[in-house]
Amino acid sequence: CIMFAGCTDDPLGDGENTEQGGNNGGGGSGESVSPVSVSLGKVTATTVQFDMTLDLKAMSQYEEAGLIFSSVDDLDISAETATIFQINRESYSKVFTGLTYSTKYYYTTYLKKGAFYHYGEKKEFTTPNVLLELSAGSITATTAQITGTVEGLSASDKLRIQVGMFYSSEKGKVEKGQ
Repeated sequence: CIMFAGCTDDPLGDGENTEQGGNNGGGGSGESVSPVSVSLGKVTATTVQFDMTLDLKAMSQYEEAGLIFSSVDDLDISAETATIFQINRESYSKVFTGLTYSTKYYYTTYLKKGAFYHYGEKKEFTTPNVLLELSAGSITATTAQITGTVEGLSASDKLRIQVGMFYSSEKGKVEKGQ
């Protein structure tokens, strides 16, 4: 079988085989078991974790395996908007940072054999929105206790954020608190 789109020898199942890239249009038969698998781990507003496994014995017929993800629905190995991560160990967990909150991302696996890339099934996830919740505790004539929580960020992102509060005792006047 020559590896063109629609070919029945699709090692990733439900993907597409193309020379030097191509979209994940589907159409593969899934007759073979893929030597690479990726599962979605923890997703925060700015990070994502992928857990990957690689069957090294099954990889003997391929030159390269990896993961592609992007916020643009174009998961081609040559796409400028794609993040490409080559998988070269049996088991690997990778956290990617710098994602945008409340954004849909797409991801898939790929295998390279000669000049052809074989793509897996396209999947997606959405980063959660960042939520800031404030609540007032005890309030007196001269003081107010206000507490807040930030949800949707990773622990490392929370450490980098400076939290402050603005308040006003008069309409149109804003003062900065601690």
